[in-house]
Amino acid sequence: MDINLPGMDGFTALRALRGNRELLPIPVVAVSANAMNEDIDHGLEAGFDSYITKPINNARFLGVVDQLLERKKGASLNSST
Repeated sequence: MDINLPGMDGFTALRALRGNRELLPIPVVAVSANAMNEDIDHGLEAGFDSYITKPINNARFLGVVDQLLERKKGASLNSST
């Protein structure tokens, strides 16, 4: 999710998503040109599952997606046992 969305910033959108119990399992990745360590820390502390800076590095992006899918897969396996 882009941090600088028109009409609603990514932090507000994240709070809305996290406020809906049905959407809690869905990972949300911040995407922003704000690449200072403070920006990244703020995004992660706000509850984003990861924070990717622009310009987007495709390999890093795909690695984050793979990691989040594996984490979700592992959580599904653990909850079914």
